Amino acid sequence: MKYICFIILNTIIIKAAAGEIIQVPEQCLDREVAPCLVRALDDAFKETPSRIQLYISQDALFKITQFPAAKLPAKAEQFKVELLKGKIVIINNLKVPFYLNTVNVGLDETYFIRKNSLGTELYKSHEAVFFNITKNEDMDLVETKDFPSRGSTTEFLNQFKNIPGAVYKQTLAQYEVRLLDEVQNQKRVLQRKVASDELARKEDAEARQKQNAENKKLKGLFFMRTFKQ
Repeated sequence: MKYICFIILNTIIIKAAAGEIIQVPEQCLDREVAPCLVRALDDAFKETPSRIQLYISQDALFKITQFPAAKLPAKAEQFKVELLKGKIVIINNLKVPFYLNTVNVGLDETYFIRKNSLGTELYKSHEAVFFNITKNEDMDLVETKDFPSRGSTTEFLNQFKNIPGAVYKQTLAQYEVRLLDEVQNQKRVLQRKVASDELARKEDAEARQKQNAENKKLKGLFFMRTFKQ
């Protein structure tokens, strides 16, 4: 029995060598059968029948626990992935919630995902935002980083060597749009702060002027009372 299992596993690996990925159960990506465990023997690309595009880095290991096209009620349509090792880019073209581990991280997006010793780091291209997902016992904890700099963003994206130039350029273009929005937002915040400071200074000057007038009036009354006496 062990010998038969070895032959079957060896056959899967030999087939995967040509296709660059191992799928367990066999062809689970093509058939969209979950759970689906996938390991890349080399940089690879795969598109599922639901048009989800996967750019898988060499030695990456991930598990899909639910496909969008699963035969479930419409409201339960979701795409769920657990990244166990390495890096992967997922282009989700469907307007269904995408879960990384147990965390809903959005829909209809391009996601750059990397597993490291501390947890899982995810970059959403449309929103230009980073998530850190760490595990505390049985619970996933999510941290959203501040708006990233251009340097830190390109440094992270450059780790994904197997994505097409068009995807890379589009991602950078989306970042620039978000950066412009961020600059405009910061400008509006600064303008509001300046206006608020100016209003505060004006109100303070008016209050001091009013107080000076009151003090002058009191001095006059004091002088008049003293003079009459």
